Amino acid sequence: MRSKIQILVILAFMSVGKIVGQKIDGKFYIPGTCETGILKAEEQVSNRVFTSVSYGLQIRSGEGYKFYEFYRKYMKSKYGIIFKDGGCSITDEVRCYSKRMRELTLEEFGPTIFERSKAEALALYQKKE
Repeated sequence: MRSKIQILVILAFMSVGKIVGQKIDGKFYIPGTCETGILKAEEQVSNRVFTSVSYGLQIRSGEGYKFYEFYRKYMKSKYGIIFKDGGCSITDEVRCYSKRMRELTLEEFGPTIFERSKAEALALYQKKE
């Protein structure tokens, strides 16, 4: 029979393992690494989930923000591309995730998807106003 201390030590190691690493498709990855970010982007796209993440301070008022909200909803409904705010911290993982997700999104929808869709949304937005 194991002592309480042995059980606590085992639980502690199991918890640390979940924090410092994860196994995906038979490979061990450490959260926060570039490789993990790339893997997450590829996994999401394989499930038809496309995400555009913006980092930094987001202004949430004014006419520009009203259009941004319209554009965000337009992208999700027409193309299935989800816009997310990533906050202010940029790690290797999120940098590589964003880069790989952008590459895969451009492969899927074409190199001008963001410019083209913004023009489409702006035309609709102006008709609405």
